[in-house]
Amino acid sequence: MIEKLYKESNYINKIKAISNNTCHRCLSKNLYKDDYGIIHCLDCYNYHKIDSTMFLYRYINTKQRKTHILKLEYELNNNQVKGSNFFVDCLKNKTYGFLQAVCGAGKTEITLNVVLEALNKFYTICFVTPRVEVLKEVANRYKSHFPKTCIKTLYAENKDYHNADIIFSTPQQLINFYQEFDLIILDEVDAFPYLNNIKLERLVKKSLKKTGIILYMSATIDETLAKKIQEEGIKFYTIVSRYHLINLPVPKLLRINNLLHLNTIIIKILKEKIELDKSVIVFVPTIKYGDSLKDLLYKNNIFSKTISSKTVYKKQLIKAFKRKEFQVLISTTILERGVTFKDIDCIVCSAEHRVFSKESLIQISGRVNRVKDFQNGEAIFIYEHISKPIKKCIKEIKLMNRLNQSEM
Repeated sequence: MIEKLYKESNYINKIKAISNNTCHRCLSKNLYKDDYGIIHCLDCYNYHKIDSTMFLYRYINTKQRKTHILKLEYELNNNQVKGSNFFVDCLKNKTYGFLQAVCGAGKTEITLNVVLEALNKFYTICFVTPRVEVLKEVANRYKSHFPKTCIKTLYAENKDYHNADIIFSTPQQLINFYQEFDLIILDEVDAFPYLNNIKLERLVKKSLKKTGIILYMSATIDETLAKKIQEEGIKFYTIVSRYHLINLPVPKLLRINNLLHLNTIIIKILKEKIELDKSVIVFVPTIKYGDSLKDLLYKNNIFSKTISSKTVYKKQLIKAFKRKEFQVLISTTILERGVTFKDIDCIVCSAEHRVFSKESLIQISGRVNRVKDFQNGEAIFIYEHISKPIKKCIKEIKLMNRLNQSEM
């Protein structure tokens, strides 16, 4: 059901917005009573004002019955077929499932059959992913695969979801739904801002029907997520190989003595890459770090651009980079996952910084060598002190490669 907030109290299908020490819009108990005795929710006030004088009006979201078709101009490989069958079995048996598939395994393609199955059962479906640019890209790919299906995206600047057969949404926008979805596919479940975010987890839970299921996906799993899978008995399946079956790139490690040494190394590497006509993403731990690096590169005749959460025209910038209008893109962790480049090298500056978790470093490495015909890319970690996440990243990538070789 769709949920709307109203001040008036003359609706039949309504509940008080806040009662029994609970905000019914976001399920929070983090409340505040003002001097007039009115109770306010402190967790979701930024979605629009909400207080105990208001009501939530719930109504059924209607959509047309139709026959959906899946347009797929290529065949899934054996591992993708197994992953696809795993999700279809979860749907048929009404069980939660988690697919861990290495970067480049083709997770989006693996979801297509289970979504077709759900569509033709007239189920309500939501594909959830934390980052807007990833959301838009996956939704566009779905539109090419489901030509008769109404697909709409829901994020802060876009609220149109009516009559949709599939909704693609950020987790924040699920605040608009109450027990609406039979199937939620939650991609990049270990990515910011969803990871360990109790508020967003509540919104996902609230939007799912009592009989609905969640299918989780990610290339990486942290300890909290592993514990959740075990404690809740979530069915689990792993794909250790990319769609082209070639091993994951193992990052090269470069140790530096100080910041001055780092500057010398990064300039040397980038000039070599540019000479070879390579495109490079340089990952930095902070926006400030990225801005200072851009200035340094400019002084050394290396043209670059920066991208972060504050960048306004991210999509246009990424397209220009893919067209090789410039060769060096300085990025925060915003590009660590969910975007594919045909031929890329990746460099991580200050890889020991706390912002680079094991999962983050694995995802960054996974940007490299994704396309079968371009396998000469490098992932390079530059660090002053080795960190546990760096060690764990290398260890896990090597493990996945050994498992991949054993399956061939």
